[in-house]
Amino acid sequence: MKKYKIGEFSKKVGVTQEFLKHYQNNGILIPNEITEAKYRYYDQRNASTVLEIIKDKNYGFSVKEIEQIFRHSSTDQVLTLMEPKIDQMKRQLIFMQGVIAEYEKLKTFCEETRQDQWFVKATDAFYFLPHVDVRGFVEDPFIYEILPAWIQHMPIVKSCQRCPADQPEDYVWGLSVPQQAADQIQLPINSSVQLCPRRQFFEYHSIFALGKSKENPLQKALAQMRILGLKPVDSIYRNILMYTEYQSDGTVEHSILYIPFIQESFIPDHVLD
Repeated sequence: MKKYKIGEFSKKVGVTQEFLKHYQNNGILIPNEITEAKYRYYDQRNASTVLEIIKDKNYGFSVKEIEQIFRHSSTDQVLTLMEPKIDQMKRQLIFMQGVIAEYEKLKTFCEETRQDQWFVKATDAFYFLPHVDVRGFVEDPFIYEILPAWIQHMPIVKSCQRCPADQPEDYVWGLSVPQQAADQIQLPINSSVQLCPRRQFFEYHSIFALGKSKENPLQKALAQMRILGLKPVDSIYRNILMYTEYQSDGTVEHSILYIPFIQESFIPDHVLD
């Protein structure tokens, strides 16, 4: 049976020499022969071991777990070890599908928002996690228990500013996520999280060059609401979809404002979504 040095064998099986050495050093891949001069020789029988290692690695197993599977685990034990790996992959798949969906929404937003747009529509319930206010980081230990998980799930989770409708300068920065999306990606929720229930919002879409306009999107949105006879109430939310030309004089903000309201005059049917 033909024997191959490590360099040739690695090419024949489609992996690097470092890969072979790594799994040999961990007692998983055993060369057919190791000479006194420490040369490693392999044959085609070692190829099946390499393929099994790659397969287990792609299931999410660590080197230690692969060694356990190879040496000590029955069929039932292997399947039991696989179960949490597959559950984790399912969660990752849901997250990646959500990221793709967010990209499609962002692309549509940028294509359609050549000029500011507004809608009067019902928005599904969403969560808001406060983080920073005008004084600094919000002093609530429960925020920082879940903050890492929330940040890791951006862009499904979005940077968001909340302010009272009657005092927009008294803002709080934080993170927002639709309740349904939070449930799907199993985002942790605790007492620091605030729920905004499904309700009617005045929704204002804007691509805004920061520092280059005298009138910001909130001012424009409130002016349009006055024309429609809508009075803002409660808290206003501003989701940041993206910044471009970030940290420059030409920074551009892509954002959506959600402004709850009460109706002070009749709204024609054609403006309602």
